[in-house]
Amino acid sequence: TGYKHLARYAALGLEGLRPRGCRPRTSPQQTPETVAALVLAERRLHRTWGPKKFQAVLALKHGLAAPPACSTIGELLRRHG
Repeated sequence: TGYKHLARYAALGLEGLRPRGCRPRTSPQQTPETVAALVLAERRLHRTWGPKKFQAVLALKHGLAAPPACSTIGELLRRHG
């Protein structure tokens, strides 16, 4: 840890010693916005359907070869009320 801080100080001065967040900058496995929009659009049409049925609709009606997992769809629906 000490060498890491020395290297940061050498490269950036006092600015390099400030605390840094550990949150990742990108999330490559994140569900694409287009797929999320499809799920939410179908949800507006069918308020009582659950994630399992939405997964089937994404595959059959919208032609997605690999729709998101049921748990992902459920989390997306929960996030958006």
